[in-house]
Amino acid sequence: MCKKSNNIEQFQLNLGLYLIVIVVVFAIVGISMLMSISKVKNDEIIEVLKEDIC
Repeated sequence: MCKKSNNIEQFQLNLGLYLIVIVVVFAIVGISMLMSISKVKNDEIIEVLKEDIC
């Protein structure tokens, strides 16, 4: 037998937490992009591709 509950629970979004997570994700992606760009600037693209193929 199932009993129904008349208690209604309100769903609340924690917007502060979501904003913090979004900022952290963008920071991680941005830092990784900056690191990869600085690595590519120091290398010649054609030489790197030749090394990857062989």
